[in-house]
Amino acid sequence: MTPQSQFTVLAPIAKSREPALRQLLATMNSGPGVADPNNALVPFGEFGNLHFARFALLDDPTQGDIEAYGVRRPELPSYLAFLGTATGRRASVLRKSCGAQRRP
Repeated sequence: MTPQSQFTVLAPIAKSREPALRQLLATMNSGPGVADPNNALVPFGEFGNLHFARFALLDDPTQGDIEAYGVRRPELPSYLAFLGTATGRRASVLRKSCGAQRRP
């Protein structure tokens, strides 16, 4: 049976860069919420073994809630997440799908 692998890659985002990143990610769509498989940035359609992939910005919009208890609001980073599912072993999928190099 051919193995299926899932992957998640996270990268912290500088708050000052988040608006530009959102604009860049929007250029990958053919419509709201619909990724263009032939977009110039990451042409998902060229990866035959990729079944699902998504870029997502992760942040915690409830960080301010803690202030209700008299605790200072923490400055937590936001992250860019790249999630996917593909046919093949994880290490091979990452090398082929996003050019990742295997760590020694």
